[in-house]
Amino acid sequence: MSLLISACYVTEQGGDYLNLMAKAVSVEKTLADSRTSPEIRAFLERVGKVRSFATDELGLKNTKSYT
Repeated sequence: MSLLISACYVTEQGGDYLNLMAKAVSVEKTLADSRTSPEIRAFLERVGKVRSFATDELGLKNTKSYT
């Protein structure tokens, strides 16, 4: 019984993940959109600075995470 419940949970979470990924918009595209609010624009620009710090200063891999 618990295996069935686990399988249902994993299936539901996978569906939710795929739904989110289908709606995702890249940071670059969002920054290029003139309708993006100043608050969101400032947040996304800060994210870029944090990513640069992580790769340049901390030596973390530069992957597509958070882009």
